[in-house]
Amino acid sequence: MPTGMSDVTDTLAALLAVDAAFDLWDMPQSLALLTRSPSGELGTLTVPFPPDLWAGQDTALVLDVIAAAVVQGSPLPIPDDAPEDHTVDGLVLYTEGWQLSLAGLTSDELDSLDEWAAGRFPDHPRAKEVKTFTAVDIRGGRHAATLTRGHGTATTFEGVDVTGKAADGLTAILAAVAITAN
Repeated sequence: MPTGMSDVTDTLAALLAVDAAFDLWDMPQSLALLTRSPSGELGTLTVPFPPDLWAGQDTALVLDVIAAAVVQGSPLPIPDDAPEDHTVDGLVLYTEGWQLSLAGLTSDELDSLDEWAAGRFPDHPRAKEVKTFTAVDIRGGRHAATLTRGHGTATTFEGVDVTGKAADGLTAILAAVAITAN
């Protein structure tokens, strides 16, 4: 499913297409290694962290803690089934959340958003469930793909279009891995 984007971004979009095909939703957040086989094929290996690491926590804070732990000498746990001939090409963060379209809202509707933001976002009539893969690669590239529940096609982003705490946190972890590898 080439998109004219990089192979990393295309891989993220393909992974979301599989999720859409099998209607895979309500998955926990996770961090994965982006790996490359000797033939150049990209894949992901989920880093085996305890599931409660992410529960109720701010994603950016968890990523910062992981980066700090790596800098202090705790390597990222590698899955037991990791192929020895693959190289690490980057990191991928999987998240799900809710997105709210503000287009066309009246001023009264905008004023009432604070109520919705207090934990009832999924109940808002304009809320859409979204899953996102955010990735950084060893060449400094930033990549993302998002999929909205009910839509079969992922939206992809690269480079300067991929901003925010998730991409920054992944970059910090990848930098920590590079520092401790030397």
